[in-house]
Amino acid sequence: MKIKSIYLIGLLIFLVSSCVVVSFYPIYSEDTLILDNRIIGKWESQNDDAIWEICLPDTLKSGKYEEVNESVANKYTYLLKTYLSAEPDKWAEFWLHLVKIGNNTYADFYPVDWNIEMEFLMFHKLSVHSFAKVKIGEEIDFKWIAPDWLEKLFEQNKIHIRHEESDTGNILLTAKPKELQKFLLKYGDETEPYEDGSSQNFKRMNQDQ
Repeated sequence: MKIKSIYLIGLLIFLVSSCVVVSFYPIYSEDTLILDNRIIGKWESQNDDAIWEICLPDTLKSGKYEEVNESVANKYTYLLKTYLSAEPDKWAEFWLHLVKIGNNTYADFYPVDWNIEMEFLMFHKLSVHSFAKVKIGEEIDFKWIAPDWLEKLFEQNKIHIRHEESDTGNILLTAKPKELQKFLLKYGDETEPYEDGSSQNFKRMNQDQ
């Protein structure tokens, strides 16, 4: 497999693996979903050579999406397509929902489809969500909670949010949306959860790019 293809697989792993905190349930409920169409467009990562295209899909229950749990897609759903600028034919797609919790906006990601060779990643077909704090403007910034920070809270018995932990130490949150929202409301304005977490910054690309 080509190195760049492996790197794209890394982008997919980034949103559905131990690089970020993952959850069996979404972080949103109907009363917390919002639309902010400033996020729509073609964005270029300032961290690497990834391109993110975000749009409102024409339909949510047809074509290649019909096998996706229909409860995940709704009138607030955006479609995110990510690929490398040098290999646009190798892509991954996610449902993206914007969620308002307290003073902060979050993005909830859910894998939909991909067009890359990834046999060893088939287990990621499990319906898991990941989420990041997001700021939307002329640029968009995503910040993910550091898994190590969350693990320390569990070890110190500081939080009691429902979760499962694998033999390798990876954490899967199993709390329902309202419980997840309480957790994010409590820690959303703190900087420590994000200090050692992953982050991505994007600039809008010109329409002719």
